[in-house]
Amino acid sequence: MKNFYQKAPGSFVRYERRKDIQFFIRAILAIIFVLIVCGVLAFALSAIFWAVIDSWDVFHDGVSSEKNSLIHNHFFKSHNSNKPSACKKRLVGFFTENEPLENLETQFEKLTHVVFSFNEITWDGSVRFKSERGKNRYLRMRNVSESVENDVKMMVSIGGHENSQFFTTLTSNEMNRGKFIDSIILFLQDYNLDGVDISWVHAGESEKHNFVEFLKEIRTRFDSFSERNLLLSVTTPSAGIEGWENAYDIEAQKNYVDFFNVYSMDYNGPWPNQWGTPAGPMAPLYHGIGLRKNFNVDWTMKYYVCLAMDPTKFNIILPTFVRLWRNVEEPVEPRISLAVRNAVLKNGMAEGTAVMSRADAEDQLLDLKNNITWDNKFKSSYIYDPLDKTYLAFEDKRSVEEKVKYVNSHNLGGLWIWFVDMDDEKSSVLSSVYTDELCSRCSENVMKYHC
Repeated sequence: MKNFYQKAPGSFVRYERRKDIQFFIRAILAIIFVLIVCGVLAFALSAIFWAVIDSWDVFHDGVSSEKNSLIHNHFFKSHNSNKPSACKKRLVGFFTENEPLENLETQFEKLTHVVFSFNEITWDGSVRFKSERGKNRYLRMRNVSESVENDVKMMVSIGGHENSQFFTTLTSNEMNRGKFIDSIILFLQDYNLDGVDISWVHAGESEKHNFVEFLKEIRTRFDSFSERNLLLSVTTPSAGIEGWENAYDIEAQKNYVDFFNVYSMDYNGPWPNQWGTPAGPMAPLYHGIGLRKNFNVDWTMKYYVCLAMDPTKFNIILPTFVRLWRNVEEPVEPRISLAVRNAVLKNGMAEGTAVMSRADAEDQLLDLKNNITWDNKFKSSYIYDPLDKTYLAFEDKRSVEEKVKYVNSHNLGGLWIWFVDMDDEKSSVLSSVYTDELCSRCSENVMKYHC
């Protein structure tokens, strides 16, 4: 026992030393582990922090710097086409993201510009396709444009009715505009586009100045790409309806845009409110009844051209689709015209379909070839069925011919088709407008309106 107790203290000391060493090693390992974890977390948090700060900058005042831009001239492919243009005036075809694409080659052979609409704008100013389907659809159209014998300018329209909510913030100051324009140019570069159409729907009058500055800065950036003549267009609303035209400083904007696509339609429609009546032509050239006496193409175009004093900058719209009202009854002013009729509202709303492709109209067995009535005051065609109480508004060959005459007689820049892929399988509307009468000569910058 004595020997045992004599040796015990030494063994205990050695045991305690081993225990201390093991504890020390575990402590070191724990510290190393904590440092590694903290390092990873710090890196992740810093990355998130700077990403948020970078995005947050979009909403703060400041001055953009050229050295921060990711855009370089050499990114654009040269596009010095020797192909002839299909028409000496502009014949701009808008295409949707959803309708079937048929006869693209024959359609593109008649167009000077093709516009894919609408691309999405995100809160931080990024521009992107709404879907993979839309992207593939555009790429197919791009390939067709390169295969036809005429020079077709490929453009994209951004904004529209469903995606204009971010324009106000993105154009509110120089830094925001710079970032937004960077995104636009990057998108044009990535998809080999020739330009962009700005469709800022329901812009407010208070945004007029920033709108002009936005277009001015886009033009400056576009002009810096010497090897590519990038195009800039703006879609403008009908004038005299709800005052939306007040947000457009046309006298200033004309200095920066290549052309305006004037939305000279929707003067009548089966809207889900009290404005859904009466039924009538959706894009009449002239005339109007009652409070809608100025709801016509001529009044809108005179308003814009007299501000710009340059008629060649403007295109009038040519809708291809069909508009349907139900429960339509007697004319509003039978002594003046039978083309405008009262539509009975149900629960405060008109019944009908505001936009129907011609293919859908055919599927619903709607005959657009017979029983057509021509109204000489409006220079418009329509079909009214008193038994079914239905009213169809649409463009036919005769109304298209009148619009071509109007473009020529007023020295306008051309027409834009809304939408080419809603035409029938024979592209009847496009074929009616693509004529020697329209395309054989350029418009002269000579005013024909009495301003």
